Amino acid sequence: MIFLCCLPWTLRNCHTFHRFIPIRSNFAYEFWSGNNEIFDPESRSVNRVTRYEQAHLYATLGETAFFDDKWQKAANFVEAHPRLYLHLCAQRAVATWFGTGSPLQDFSHADSFLARLLILWNAFSLLATLVGLLRLVLKRSPALFPIASFVLVFPIPFYLAHTSLRHRHPCDPVVALLMAVAILGPQSTRK
Repeated sequence: MIFLCCLPWTLRNCHTFHRFIPIRSNFAYEFWSGNNEIFDPESRSVNRVTRYEQAHLYATLGETAFFDDKWQKAANFVEAHPRLYLHLCAQRAVATWFGTGSPLQDFSHADSFLARLLILWNAFSLLATLVGLLRLVLKRSPALFPIASFVLVFPIPFYLAHTSLRHRHPCDPVVALLMAVAILGPQSTRK
């Protein structure tokens, strides 16, 4: 069904762009925006990105060339800085689940009770998600695969490109379900 739904757009993209593009995506830009010289503390280049500059470049190059350029620049950055890239990916994974890339430091420096509460809540929800997954594994629940794949696979593009806490919002209903499983047990997923 997914294939049939995507087929008209794929055919349109092949005709319009003269190459195979199954589903148009701005991932190349997102990948570049999280993996460029701005993140290299030893870079000597001008480290700023402006919306105007990128919009002008997009209009000048065209969509396909713009995204090809961003993909190439991001791939070159990753190839030139593999350790930094792994560090950025790890920091983004932490930020996805805690709301900040350095939760311990931010918790200790927070001057707001609410900021500390949010970091604690995110830590609790991550722990409860893991416990919920473990309970489903131990119970050999048929719901394990779809639920686990959603919280384990969905965030991967954000770990690779860039993230913010809002990127986790589509996972939050499944996180809430796993929190219920952690607290009430796997029987809470049955009707």
